[in-house]
Amino acid sequence: MKHEAEQQLLKTLNGQLNELPAIAKTMVQQYQLSAIVLSVLCGVFLIASLIGTIWLSTYLRRAKSSQVMKEYGEQITRLLVGW
Repeated sequence: MKHEAEQQLLKTLNGQLNELPAIAKTMVQQYQLSAIVLSVLCGVFLIASLIGTIWLSTYLRRAKSSQVMKEYGEQITRLLVGW
């Protein structure tokens, strides 16, 4: 699809200026569609990250054994800080 749009744009630039509005409209629609898809994917990733963070914090608060906190606490701290 991208290759076809490039070919059409080249034809337009070579003197067929009557096709420019249709090509421009197609390119704008493709751009809008890709922006919508990217927004949805980012939203899903954000929600999954929030759910994972809430679950992890709840799990660690409910951990009755201090051994669990010793095992995972340091690893989670490194992960969150980015070491």
